[in-house]
Amino acid sequence: ALRELGSRVRVGVKNLKPKDWLDKWQQEYPIREIGKKWLLVPIVRLAEYRRTWKKNQRVPIFLDFKSVFGSGTHASTQLALGMLEKIGPPMESFLDLGTGTGILSVGAGKLGCRELWAVDCDRQAVRTAKENLRLNALKGRVLRLDLLAKDSIGRSFDAVAANLFTSLLVRARKLIFGAVKPGGYLLVSGVYGTNARELRKEFRHPDFRCLKYFRNRGWSAWLFKNIRKPR
Repeated sequence: ALRELGSRVRVGVKNLKPKDWLDKWQQEYPIREIGKKWLLVPIVRLAEYRRTWKKNQRVPIFLDFKSVFGSGTHASTQLALGMLEKIGPPMESFLDLGTGTGILSVGAGKLGCRELWAVDCDRQAVRTAKENLRLNALKGRVLRLDLLAKDSIGRSFDAVAANLFTSLLVRARKLIFGAVKPGGYLLVSGVYGTNARELRKEFRHPDFRCLKYFRNRGWSAWLFKNIRKPR
């Protein structure tokens, strides 16, 4: 095809540094309201936020997306943020499994949670989540961990969020259930289409009651509660 077009074709090549295209990508995302509570502010739009949005009554979440999942535009992330709203304070400890950008950990911190743990298997996600906690003036423990390599996280939390692929949720369910304190909450998201049936079947547990089922653009999420009484 190029030979037929002959001299009418001109090809140019330009090398872009990683920061160039990452900044360009983030510029496509506006400041947006999510759910009833949240205001998502891409860090490249911080000046716009200070100029026009600062008096907004919503809770701001400042994010540098980089190339990591968790920009807040995906339905599964929005479902998880919506469940955080329903739990609300008081929440002393929070575990975010598959943290990505750390958006859910930041949300929990903005609700007053004092102990934040964020876990991901990806190095870039761990670095990004650490940076986003810092951008939001929050402190937390961010760990790189393969959820399938362990049966336990080593402790339990008032609330656990698992926004993961269905297959990973099912395979890591022992660790996920074990991380929730008696009386605590489990937020499960990341399940698409007919996978919801499989997830609901595999997530039957005598200690957990489903409080509510959520759906958004074909994606499903569940809010569970550990009904065991705290000792």
